[in-house]
Amino acid sequence: HRNDFIKNHTISIWDYTPKDYMKRNWIEQSFRDLKSGGWHLSACRLRRPQRVERFMMALAMALALTIELGRYARDVAKTARNRICGKDGKPRWILSVFKEGLRYFQDEVASNGKLPDTHYFMPRRA
Repeated sequence: HRNDFIKNHTISIWDYTPKDYMKRNWIEQSFRDLKSGGWHLSACRLRRPQRVERFMMALAMALALTIELGRYARDVAKTARNRICGKDGKPRWILSVFKEGLRYFQDEVASNGKLPDTHYFMPRRA
């Protein structure tokens, strides 16, 4: 029965599009940022499910805000650093948007005590 399940639920590498791989890469980087790249979730000692759930909710909100700060740093404030030229001659970012957001928070928000006064953090309209 297990083999039937595997046969019916196996996805070929050819079933993925480049967009799928871009999304997967973004998800993997987000997990890396949560686990060790920024929030150090791997050092969390919470064991009670309710506390872990609340902690994860707070981390998800912090992750979203940090990514928005990184986008703001790159697009509006132009304070993002560490660009290099790729093999194709186009500029590439060394740091993720998350890492740029952390840097922007440490350099600008923490020292000034407030978020940027902008509508950049408002939801986008379709």
